Amino acid sequence: MHFRFLVIFALALFATEGAAAQNISGNVFERLKAGGLVILMRHAQTTPGVGDPPGFRPDDCATQRNLNDAGRAQARLLGQRLRQAGVVIARAASSAWCRCVDTARLISPGVEIDISEPLGSYWRRGDDSIKTASAQARSQIAAWRGPGNLLMVTHQVNVAAIMGPNLQMGGFVVIEPRSLTVLATVNP
Repeated sequence: MHFRFLVIFALALFATEGAAAQNISGNVFERLKAGGLVILMRHAQTTPGVGDPPGFRPDDCATQRNLNDAGRAQARLLGQRLRQAGVVIARAASSAWCRCVDTARLISPGVEIDISEPLGSYWRRGDDSIKTASAQARSQIAAWRGPGNLLMVTHQVNVAAIMGPNLQMGGFVVIEPRSLTVLATVNP
């Protein structure tokens, strides 16, 4: 099962031109190779479940839902594919949740991971804090100029609030920061 998932994910990565938004010409990896873009990603595959167990703490991985073996392989594969395509991740920002930090580390080894409060999980909060957080995240995206690309790893609720698309675990959008335009959406 895990092998089949990885093969499907690899095929999705190699076929991103077909998954790209209408306004992108050519392969999304060629655009990323030029730098100056933002990859907004939902964390890689986790253990089954929704949200986190009762009593979880963002500073204690043992209390959270974490990446499973397939998720770790998924993140490593994406990182390898990006490096093979000549794509440079110059900076990475992540939610404090371990599944997001681990995804960012596996994709971009050696790149310092900045913990970003606006990328934290706002699922089931029941207040308007997601609106404030998504506005702050959009400001971070809009400020990016490179060199290289910015990787931002977060949760589905945040991706939907920040840029709109519904992503599967390990999915991402590529964003042109000046216009906040989604150039491509890639789901494994």
